Amino acid sequence: MLKLVCLIAPVLDHRAGRPLTLWTLSLDKARDYIVPALASSWPLLKGWPHAFEDFIADRINKHAKSRGDENSGASYRFLQRCRKQQLSTPVRTVVDGFAERSRNATDRGYTGQQVADLVGSQVSALVAMRRSGKIPSVLALDGHRLHVLFEKQAITKLLYKFQPRERVERAAGRLGIPSYAVRHLVDLGCLEAAPTPPGRSNKLTVRERSLSSFVDALDAQMPQATGNYPYKLEKLMLRLGGGPKPWAAVLAAIAKGELDAAVSPGSRRLGDRIRFRTDEVLTLPAFAHRPDLSAGAPLFKSDLADMLSLSITNFSRYSDFLLGPGDHCREVSVAQALDLTKAIISTTEIAARLRLHHTSAFRLASQRGVLVKSNGLFDRASAEELITELFEHDPVIVGLDPRIHRSDGGVAPLVVHAAIDRDGRVRLPCHLRNRLGLRKGGIVRFEDVGTGLLMNPVS
Repeated sequence: MLKLVCLIAPVLDHRAGRPLTLWTLSLDKARDYIVPALASSWPLLKGWPHAFEDFIADRINKHAKSRGDENSGASYRFLQRCRKQQLSTPVRTVVDGFAERSRNATDRGYTGQQVADLVGSQVSALVAMRRSGKIPSVLALDGHRLHVLFEKQAITKLLYKFQPRERVERAAGRLGIPSYAVRHLVDLGCLEAAPTPPGRSNKLTVRERSLSSFVDALDAQMPQATGNYPYKLEKLMLRLGGGPKPWAAVLAAIAKGELDAAVSPGSRRLGDRIRFRTDEVLTLPAFAHRPDLSAGAPLFKSDLADMLSLSITNFSRYSDFLLGPGDHCREVSVAQALDLTKAIISTTEIAARLRLHHTSAFRLASQRGVLVKSNGLFDRASAEELITELFEHDPVIVGLDPRIHRSDGGVAPLVVHAAIDRDGRVRLPCHLRNRLGLRKGGIVRFEDVGTGLLMNPVS
């Protein structure tokens, strides 16, 4: 046992090497180095092999500048000397057991890269946690080098905390909604925010498990769409401009069974395949639940395109006017996005609100004298003043596909096309019904004036 203590002493202090056979041994050296090292060796023997492993692993963790044990390689030389010297059978058994345990350490530990791949973190951040003691270490022997692994049991607990997660952008793509709606779903409790792994940015991510559960809940509530569900959610959302849209509240209501919806088959995004029986759902509370955007949450250009009811694929033609020149992947501040959506209305939103073709909506806005901001973009306040029927929520007439056009020259009167069914029913465009005071239906009188038919409402 004394022999083993003398072999361990140089591991604690390499200046205490060969304490029994050193021919240059002096009383001062014995007092300053050898005796303290021998005394400190006994606790390591008492807790063998764990105490000795922890001591070497702690030495390696503290030696942060480079690989090593901060003791001039004395830790490995301990095993080397034990192999060369004649040891008693019990001591040999103890030393060989320690060496074999270190060689098989991969059964009890992970490398830094393995942990990074599992947790989704950076190796440098994980190593810093291991060196600070936040993650337990496992001593390993790899050939002629002693190094430290991450304890598997501790990593298993870490994996439970940092479960598989999805970035906001990927979750938005999977659900077919803008990224700000994913944050709103987290606020509503439909999705669970995931903790940030070590070394990663503090951007919001959601647990993949909660995202899958939410998608399953939506699928469970929605049958396959038929002809009884003609209204697409994406088209209804085009009518709700002027700020962030209630994507999250609508999906949450569908998942809870509060909204009757169906889903079309196909490979398109989920939000693009949801349908409703009627557009009167726009009057329900879910569609009035606009999210409050956090000032620190980043927005993407696709979010701004959604808030302005513009196509993502065509947004580049408006980007320079709205945001100025810059990187195509840049983020947009919440304040800037809100200012733009309050000041601008797009032709697409006008067309969706009036149930017109976008070309007809553009010509209507031009004829009414709505202030033009850019090609296809108008001043929202001016549109609200000059197109009085724009912000009235009349139900859609099924099958209506009116076309408004102006003759060449730009000064001809407005011409309206209305559909007539086989049974003689006339389907008037929404804005024309409003002009005639027939918002809720009524009776009209046709008078033959020679040059044509004059239509007037019957009071």
